[in-house]
Amino acid sequence: MRRTTAVWVWWLCLAACDDGGGASAGRDAAAPGADATTDAAAPDAATDAAAPGADAATDAAPGPDAARPPGCTPAADPGPDVPTRREGRFVRTDAFPSAFLGRPRGLTVYLPAAYDADPQAEFAVLYLHDGQNLFFDEEAAFGRSWHVAETLDALVDAGRVPPLILVGVHNTAARIAEYTPSEDPAHPGSGRAGDYARFLAEELDPWVRFRFRTRCGPASTGVMGSSLGGLVSLDLLRRRPDVFGRAGALSPSLWWNGGEAQGWAPALGDAVAAGARVWVDAGGAEGDALDDGRTSVIGDARALVEALPAGAGVGYLEDPPAFHDEPAWAGRLAHALLHLYGAPSPAVALVPRTFGWPLRRVTAFSVDRWGADGRVRTLRLDEYEASAGELANVDGLLLRPVAAGATALSVRAGGLEAALPLVVAEEVGHPVLFVARAPAGTDAVTLTGSDASFGPWDPAAMPLAPTPGGAFAGTASLPPGARFEYKYTRGSWETVEKAADGSEPANRVFEVREARGRAEDVIPRWRDR
Repeated sequence: MRRTTAVWVWWLCLAACDDGGGASAGRDAAAPGADATTDAAAPDAATDAAAPGADAATDAAPGPDAARPPGCTPAADPGPDVPTRREGRFVRTDAFPSAFLGRPRGLTVYLPAAYDADPQAEFAVLYLHDGQNLFFDEEAAFGRSWHVAETLDALVDAGRVPPLILVGVHNTAARIAEYTPSEDPAHPGSGRAGDYARFLAEELDPWVRFRFRTRCGPASTGVMGSSLGGLVSLDLLRRRPDVFGRAGALSPSLWWNGGEAQGWAPALGDAVAAGARVWVDAGGAEGDALDDGRTSVIGDARALVEALPAGAGVGYLEDPPAFHDEPAWAGRLAHALLHLYGAPSPAVALVPRTFGWPLRRVTAFSVDRWGADGRVRTLRLDEYEASAGELANVDGLLLRPVAAGATALSVRAGGLEAALPLVVAEEVGHPVLFVARAPAGTDAVTLTGSDASFGPWDPAAMPLAPTPGGAFAGTASLPPGARFEYKYTRGSWETVEKAADGSEPANRVFEVREARGRAEDVIPRWRDR
């Protein structure tokens, strides 16, 4: 038997940045050399439109609670001149000032349903960067928001997390400068994360404490963001663990300035040891490809997480088909919130999955086990191969041998057992991950192509699986050196993909040149739609 090192993924399981000018919440941070247009976000503007369905009446924001414990609420209003308006469960402003940053910015504050229902209740606060991309599709940079309010409400209604006050902090034209810890020569003027930390801790947080009923202390104060927003969230935890005790970093830009964030592990580890919680995740379709088949974003994230203390304080998730975009982060948001704020739940399921088709080596195999502490332990094996009669006991999970032909891989853990049907090929091909984004409303996507294992050109050959980020993905095993021509359908030639103008597109082509490959495609439209 041969297998690579197993990587444990701690996963809590359930069931960014237009600033008026169209900047992306993290397109600048997938890897060095990413989209440079994100340097030029327009100043925050035009955020005074009422949210969809919101109450357009202008209400005064809630005032301080006189019964608050001393030291939590400032004695005087830190921002008496900040104009605010109430829109349903949102409180918004377009011009929150900052002496440290030198430019005002918008805020979108989301109040949980319990805020008005229970006038005595106090709530933890979560500050989220790139605030324009959080709540409303029409305000998000690329027309897709994180839908944070809906996700949080669902978790609260299910009793999985407590109600939270969410503070969406809008970015400005200085986003890259404010979200970066040091000046990178490739980005002159960057490295103002220290000023941004002072803005949050010394200007914004006191104002929020005065205006809203909040719980005190780091355990009740969190930060979260994606890409550079993920990087600055980790930076805020290591700079100000006295203020922030929860940090969510989705696809963090750990490449910044030569990967300096890897050196933060001791400070982050100290914060975790003192009770902080950290969430880090990464997608397999973002960043540069590495020689071992991973991407740079996953490689950087693994390196940082593996340097942190093992235990419940650190949450980590790899999402193999996920892009570096808002739908992917929206899809992982529930996991992050559950880790940062969730309560334990009983063991309920054992679910094996694989992304190989057909295969001899089981690639990206994972087993999810919901433990008594409420966390799903996901075992990922980059490769697993067993000869007849061999059994592998990997961290308490019994993997039965994989034989050629139609078979199944069985796993047992914690008194639970499950089996995964497999089609195992005698010849070992190279796994190629196909990730496709389809038009809105698409409920199924199938990959068809020229390889013999596809029929060939069987329009229903390989159904792809939907991903949390809204894409469809699957791994095909293709011969080394093959020139694979392919298209996407919804199961028949009557539903084959078309070009944006409705014309017949040329076959897509993937040349199998490496041991592992990845194809990322966008489907403009379907023949029948």
